[in-house]
Amino acid sequence: MILKQYFNLETTTIENLFIEEYMPYASKTQNNVYIMGLKLLHQEDSSIELIAKKLNISTDEVIESYKYWASLGIITINSNDVIYMSIRQLFVDANFEKKKISNSTLASKKFKSLFNKINSHISINLIEAERMKLVRFLNDNDIDDAIVLEAYLHYKKSKNRTDNAIKLLISLVENDVKTLDDYYKYKEDWNYRNQCYKKILTAIGKPYSSPNSGEKESIDNWLDKYNYSIEEILDKIKEVTKRTSSVNMNYLDAVFSGDKKEKTTKKKTGAKKKKDYSNLVTNR
Repeated sequence: MILKQYFNLETTTIENLFIEEYMPYASKTQNNVYIMGLKLLHQEDSSIELIAKKLNISTDEVIESYKYWASLGIITINSNDVIYMSIRQLFVDANFEKKKISNSTLASKKFKSLFNKINSHISINLIEAERMKLVRFLNDNDIDDAIVLEAYLHYKKSKNRTDNAIKLLISLVENDVKTLDDYYKYKEDWNYRNQCYKKILTAIGKPYSSPNSGEKESIDNWLDKYNYSIEEILDKIKEVTKRTSSVNMNYLDAVFSGDKKEKTTKKKTGAKKKKDYSNLVTNR
C-alpha cells in the first residue's frame, strides 16, 4: 500500500522579545526545548517524553531546560504542567505603572540610574528578567551602587552574568563589604586564595582542574584552621609525593591534620616541662 506522507504545514509563532532578549543567553538545548515545547503546545499528546524523543535528548535535560526558563519567569511549572507566559505582557507589566508594587519599584530613579551605569559598561543591555532579579536583591540588601557595578564588570563576559553577579554580591554582604575599599581588599584576598588553590592542585598533578567545593574546604582548613603558609603546604606535598604516588585530598587532609595534632601535643608537653623545671629551680 502506498501511503500519502503527512506534512505539518502549520506555523509556530515565536515572540521577538524571546529571540532578542532570551535566546542569545541560553544554550542550544534550552532554546530547542523552549521552541519544541511551543510547537507542541496545542497537541493533546504533548509531554516531556515527547519533547525528549523529538530532540533526541534525555527527559532530565528537558526538565532542567524548563527549570532554567522558569527561573527567568517566562514559563511556570505547575505540578506536571508547563505553562508558557506571554513575554510581551510580562514586558508591559514590568515597564509601565501598574497596581503591583514591584513594577513601580522598577521605575524608581535610583534603580534606573544603576541600570544605566551597568548598561554603559556591558556589551548587551540587561534584559527584563535580569533587572527583575537585581531589583529583588536590591530591595532586600543595602549595598553601594559602585559595588554592584564592580560585580557586573567582573562577570560581564559570563553567560549567566546577573546570576553570578548576585552570588558575588550576596557573598560581599555576608562578609560585611560596604565600601569600594572593602571590595578591593576582599577581591585581593579572593584572588590570593584562588592562586593558592591553583598552586596546590598543580602540586598534586591537577594543573588544569578547577577546585571543587570539597577541595576548597580542605585547603581553607590548612590555611585558616591549621595556620599553614602556602609555602609550608607545598613543601609538605613535595615531601609526601616522594613517599607515595597515590596522593589525593583525603590523604593530604590526614597528613596535615596529623601534623597539626603532633605540633599541638609537643607544644603542650614543652610548656609543661618548662613549668616543672621552673618549680624545681624554685625549690632549690
